[in-house]
Amino acid sequence: ILLISSVVTFLIVLIFGSEISRYTAIPLNWLFVILISCFFQFVFLIPLTIWQVKLRPMQYGAFQILQTLANLGISLVLVIALKYGWKGRILGQVASMAVFSVFAIFILLKNKWINFKFDKELFISALRFGVPLIPHTIGAVIIMLTDRLLLNNMVGLKQTGIYMVAFQCASVLNLGTTALNSAYVPWLYSKLKLNDEAIKRKIVKSTYLYFILLIIVTSSIIIIAPYLFPIVVGDKFIGASSYFSIIILGFMFNGFYLMVTNYLFYAEKTEVLGLSTIFLTIVNLPLSYFLIKYYDAVGAAYGFVIVSFLTFISTFYFSQKYYKMPWFKTELNT
Repeated sequence: ILLISSVVTFLIVLIFGSEISRYTAIPLNWLFVILISCFFQFVFLIPLTIWQVKLRPMQYGAFQILQTLANLGISLVLVIALKYGWKGRILGQVASMAVFSVFAIFILLKNKWINFKFDKELFISALRFGVPLIPHTIGAVIIMLTDRLLLNNMVGLKQTGIYMVAFQCASVLNLGTTALNSAYVPWLYSKLKLNDEAIKRKIVKSTYLYFILLIIVTSSIIIIAPYLFPIVVGDKFIGASSYFSIIILGFMFNGFYLMVTNYLFYAEKTEVLGLSTIFLTIVNLPLSYFLIKYYDAVGAAYGFVIVSFLTFISTFYFSQKYYKMPWFKTELNT
């Protein structure tokens, strides 16, 4: 599956690379470097996924942290010592992923997690589950990129850069919610298998408390951000602070979304996510265009928040439709 998808993606970039390069401002030859990095990342994620399912946080954390340190170390050498600039950052990521994908293959072979016998049923099952996620993933990427692509072409590269600084700073919240969800999913699925109503009520109660905690954390970050921004980004990008407090609300809704989308994966209703994302992608394009047209970069931030909220609401609706949980029958004090 990795080889097939990589070849298809390579051909797409080979055919439409010039257009992609023009709209993203990424040089054509570096698009192929990105593809190589993605290939290695796929291999790297396989043992991480197995450790996640097997509830082995020590191995998961150690492997992830070591790769991150290698990524950071190589990038710093290439960017600062060898003066490679932004190219050094990309090469650092590719190099670290390449090295750790080799380690990943060694781990898979050592633990006998690789079977070289082709299993048609598993192959079809994987495609049945995974193919509907392709439009979901592509749509999500398009939604994430729409604002910066429109900004780059409508407002200018300088303003896009400032907006991206705010976006990257706000994405720290996304890193936290994604990490928590990765640890939460194996536990959640083990409880859902029991099909116990009392346990389901406790899960819902915990989810509501998590929502409240995430709102408090997000609000706290917004309050302290004006004092930290000059230190973190410097005077050159201080203008990013005006977008930060808006964008981080979008990542808060994304944290909500992660907690409810798990039920669609458990019910194997991935096609619903694909169709929902296609619809939101269609909505996002004109929405972002008009908001940027009338409000510049602030409009892009508002568009991100609106689409993140709609993603959460639509996913919440479908998750309840295809896997019943007592969302409206549970009180926080029970």
